Amino acid sequence: MSTPTAVPGRIEELLAAERARFAATHPKAMEFRDQAGRSMLSGVPMNWMTRWASPAPIVAACARGAQVEDIDGHRYVDLCLGDTGAMAGHAPAPVATAVAGQMSRGPRSCCFTPQRPRTGAEAAAAGDAHLDTLLHLAMLNRGILLTPFHNMALMSPATTAEQVDAHTRAFEEITDELLR
Repeated sequence: MSTPTAVPGRIEELLAAERARFAATHPKAMEFRDQAGRSMLSGVPMNWMTRWASPAPIVAACARGAQVEDIDGHRYVDLCLGDTGAMAGHAPAPVATAVAGQMSRGPRSCCFTPQRPRTGAEAAAAGDAHLDTLLHLAMLNRGILLTPFHNMALMSPATTAEQVDAHTRAFEEITDELLR
């Protein structure tokens, strides 16, 4: 049984379309990036943020449970989950109350192979940066926020079955598009 592969050039074609889609639907994030670039290297406060698949990082307006809303009004199922959000979801009520507003806004807001790699070197060799970028950006454009520097969906007790289903639908949509 052979593994299906994308038509040559298909990843680049879809990646260009996803980048254009993001830029068109995230004007405030694009402007925020441009403004931040005047005072921060690459327009981001931390180097790892340059690894986001999108042309600009999303800018969280608020976060609650396993959901983030950005300054452009998009809501994301947060499977990226920052350090604190991964423990109990964003803004758990008891903590938000105790910290009086700090947590109430939220703390902050994949490589595919037939055989799993056994070492870091094997994992790096198996990766496809273009495909990873396409998947992360396509998922973001479909409301799913994934960690930019590793391929896993982080879930907390606040992540609902509906949010997991939304991830599955978005992943199926982009892989169907890729293999078409």
